[in-house]
Parts: sequence; structure tokens; C-alpha cells
Amino acid sequence: MLRTPHAILVVTIFVMAASPVSGQPKLVQTLSLSPGSYETAWGGISQLQYSADGKWIISIDGLMGRQTVTKWRVSDGKKISHVDLGELVVIHPDGNTIAYDGIQGPIRLLDLAKRKQSGKLNQKGQVIDAIISPDGKWMAVTGFDNRSHITIWELATRKKTFVLSHPTQVPLIKFSPDSQFLVSISNDTSLKLETLKLWDVGTGKELGSLTLAPTKVIHASDLRQYVSISPDGRFLGVPSPQTGELALFELPSLKKLTTAKDTAPLWIEFSPDSQTVATLSLSRTTEKPPYEIKLFDIEKGRTLDVKSLQNQGAISIGFSPDSQLLVSGCLDGNARLWDVATGKPRATLTGTLKEALVVPTAFSPDGRSIAVGTGKTIKIWDISALNAPP
Repeated sequence: MLRTPHAILVVTIFVMAASPVSGQPKLVQTLSLSPGSYETAWGGISQLQYSADGKWIISIDGLMGRQTVTKWRVSDGKKISHVDLGELVVIHPDGNTIAYDGIQGPIRLLDLAKRKQSGKLNQKGQVIDAIISPDGKWMAVTGFDNRSHITIWELATRKKTFVLSHPTQVPLIKFSPDSQFLVSISNDTSLKLETLKLWDVGTGKELGSLTLAPTKVIHASDLRQYVSISPDGRFLGVPSPQTGELALFELPSLKKLTTAKDTAPLWIEFSPDSQTVATLSLSRTTEKPPYEIKLFDIEKGRTLDVKSLQNQGAISIGFSPDSQLLVSGCLDGNARLWDVATGKPRATLTGTLKEALVVPTAFSPDGRSIAVGTGKTIKIWDISALNAPP
């Protein structure tokens, strides 16, 4: 893998007008690495995250093997910290603590502002994946050390609390928004099935399980969105075991509630108000791009027929904090904003590449801005003018 640990970061600031052109986003900042750094459709920025107070943006860039974490100050676009880390990089909800390395040894915790190690978790064996709970209290690590397992760590004490067993390798884990539950999926290729388990994080008790059809996820980076939990903690969204269509289950009972017809989800995303589910589904015709966006109204129990959301080559999706807008990162390197209620397009946010296989996006907590990454560039857009109905 090509790396540029000594690349010079260049920040270009665009001064924002008193008010954007009516109904249109305004580009306010461009954050980028120098032109000589490594940039392809595969490489570059893979993750963006705003801090809870909206004052900082954390970006992760790089390819498999080594990744770089950068902390930016939103007010002036200044780079506050920039560190080269290992293959495993997990951002704490506080926006300052980074868990990294640990592929064959301990997982280290880094204070990003001070650029100093603040502790470590003595995880043993091969690490497959790791996530931090939304409340910042727990870290779940999937690994393999003579057997497949999930280790739950309490971050404040750096102590191991539970080891949860699975019969086969566990490539996917996900916390519920309230951090009370953990969902895990193990893949048994010999039996051509997947086992989903629901765990109580506080007790380590298994609460139930489901048998799923094998994943159709093409890119490993999409795997974590293959399963989704609604922000209100009521629903679990997974591909149906029978048909591969979106199925909603009640939590924590795992009682099946409904199935969304005409979907074949590879990416499942609940709106913040838990009223709508957006999916990236496999196209059913060869004339269309591989993915198309579908919207499912939970209350009405039906998939919305929104033609304008199809044929856009979307590769990632996300909702605005008020659930009114949907953003899609697209194969052409651009991001598009849609009105959720009508499905009508609101704006196109142009990227820096003509082709991209990773287009991460992040809304600011107040929903007035959105950050879009393509290659080695982050563009921050003021979208406050879109808050009014189209």
C-alpha cells in the first residue's frame, strides 16, 4: 500500500456570504491533502464524523494496512491533529479518543489532542473488527484466538467484562443506539447461512437469535450497514431470511413485524425519527447501476415508489438530523440531497473526482452543514437554505 506520512495538508477557506443563494447549498470550506498525495477511486478519505458539539470534524483516510486520522476545527478549517495509525481505527463518540492497531496484539487508546497514548486493552489473538458504544462506555471486539469470540471491554477501567462465543467467525457487530444491546452476525460458509445473535451488554446474556441468508455485500466497508437498529431502539432491520428483502423485527423480542417488498438491501439506514428506512438495494435489471435507493414508510408498512431516487449510482446513504433530507454518495464522486417526503432532488454537491467507490458524508449535529469526502478532499457545504420546503 502506498502511504504519504509526510504529506503537507493544504486548507482552502471560502468566505461564506451573509446568506446563501435561495434554495441552494453554499461551499464554505475545502480541506485537502497536497496534490502529490495518493488519491484513487479506492483510496482516500473513508470516514467522516462531526463531534457532538459540531466544533470538530474527524476524518480517516488510507487503504488497507495503514490509516491516517485528522482532526479539523470547523470554524476556520485548521488542522488540529494529524496521526498515522494502524489498520484498525475506531473513533470514540467524544471525538478525541482513538482506538487503533490491535490486529495481532493490544488495542491502544490515543488522546488525539495530545497525540499521546492514554491506555490500552490487552486483547489477544487476531482482531477482526471493533466498535465503541454510542455512550462511549463499552468497546466490543471480534477476534479469533483458537475460537471465534466477541470481547466486551469497559473503557473507563480498561477491564474485560464478557467474552461472547460464536460457532464461526464474526465479521459484523453493532450496538443499539442506547448501548444496551449488541447485535452480532457469524458466517458459516459451509452451511451457506448466517446466524444473528442479540446480546444484553450489561449482563453478557444472549437474548435471542435469527438465521439469515448469506450476505450479498460486495465491499467489506459496507458490511456494518447490512444490519441497522432504529434510533428509538424499537426495530431491527435485516435482509429477510427467506427472500433477502428488508425485514423489520421488534427489539428485544426479535418478533418479525413486516417485510418491505421489492428491496434487496445491502445497506440499511433508519431516519433519526425512526419513521423511515432507506436502503441501498441491488438493481433488478442490468440497465441500471448496481445499487438503487428505496424508502420504506414504517407506519404505513409499504415501500414508497420514488422513481427519482433510482438510477443514480448511489454507494452510500444517510439522513439529516431532522429526518427531512437524505444524502447519497455516488459513483460519479458527487453527493446528492433528496427531500424524504417527496423524493424530489434538492441539490448536487460536486466532488473532486470523476469516479469514486467511497464517498463518505456527515451532517453537522444542527443539520445546517454537511461534509462530503472524495479522494483526499473534504468539502463542507452550508445547506441551511434547504431547510425550507422545496
